[in-house]
Amino acid sequence: MTGLHFWYPIFFLYFLARLPLVQVLQLEAIYYAGVVLLEVPSGWFSDRIGRRLTLLISKAAHVVSALLFAASGEGDFVLLATAQLFLAAGFAFTSGTDAAFLHDTLQSSAADRYERLEARSSRLGFLASALAAGLGGVCWVLDPRLAYILTAGSSLAAFLLLLKMVEPPRTVRAAAPLKQLKSCLHDMRDAAVWRLVAWWAGMIVLWHIPWEYLQPALKDLSGDSLVGFTAGVHWTLAMLLAAWAAGLGPWLRARFGLSGTLLFSTLFVTILNASMWLAVQHQIMTVVAVALALGRSMPRAAANAPHRAALLSRIGEDRKATMLSLQSLLGRALFSLTLLLLAVWPDRQEQLAVATGLSLVFLLLAVRFLGRASHITRVGVERGKNLPQ
Repeated sequence: MTGLHFWYPIFFLYFLARLPLVQVLQLEAIYYAGVVLLEVPSGWFSDRIGRRLTLLISKAAHVVSALLFAASGEGDFVLLATAQLFLAAGFAFTSGTDAAFLHDTLQSSAADRYERLEARSSRLGFLASALAAGLGGVCWVLDPRLAYILTAGSSLAAFLLLLKMVEPPRTVRAAAPLKQLKSCLHDMRDAAVWRLVAWWAGMIVLWHIPWEYLQPALKDLSGDSLVGFTAGVHWTLAMLLAAWAAGLGPWLRARFGLSGTLLFSTLFVTILNASMWLAVQHQIMTVVAVALALGRSMPRAAANAPHRAALLSRIGEDRKATMLSLQSLLGRALFSLTLLLLAVWPDRQEQLAVATGLSLVFLLLAVRFLGRASHITRVGVERGKNLPQ
């Protein structure tokens, strides 16, 4: 149910219908700044107090944010900003805790079982997003506010389901905040840990750039009247492809190593961001960019389970959620700063040119630090030669 956010394919259009582009980017910056403030405290709360309660808070925040979005009107910047803060709380309290919940539950299982189940969970999440996207596109045609009302309903259903779950057993709880942070920083002295954390943080920036600019590109192709429906169809297809890629993650890691899987993800998103930039200059490139954007979530989906399995296997059970939150904190902070940087240029073409340059720089850094670390970041020794069933 965590994938049932029906507003995903239309949120940028929803904001643009109420505010100018510069204020929309400011709204996005407010969201990421909110997550930055709550990310690590929510991870510590999960490690200290419990996974279940943390997820309950997350779902409650999602319900409130969706209802506020649905109630907003033209020019309601303050109301939309408040909704963004509740949305930030919802995602911050989910971030890391969902993975830690599953990892704690499977502590006594085989080492590769978490990776396989995380991949399955990711695949189901993307399938749910595909369903939500299709309905979200229809909502744009009928009434865009319906997408947020449906999201409130699905978040409430997830809240009720969590009430029936039990806290996974743990022998160690988180230390005091400063001591916890010190332990996590000590973990990052491991070459594999800091490479994995830095890569994911940087990719948060690269993965989100297409989300911000895809809907305007679709608007250029389909026009105002059909853009919401087109966005819904596009998002549905993208999520179906991502669901397929999520199932491939463990096989790709076993076949090409974790470094190879992560570098492929970086290369694909860099090409996609460059195509979005070129699409502003040439109409034919708009078609290419929109086609490539169908696969925008595939690299993240494929890398998710192998990456988390590699990272969590090196982290103590008392700081799993905190470490994942630190990782997300770094990525979201970088993206918030990136949005503020892009807002300096009012023209979309200039914004995408800067985004493409940042993508190329990160690709070079990834080749430098992951390309030479295959023996560190690879999980497992055997390389499977058959596709997973």
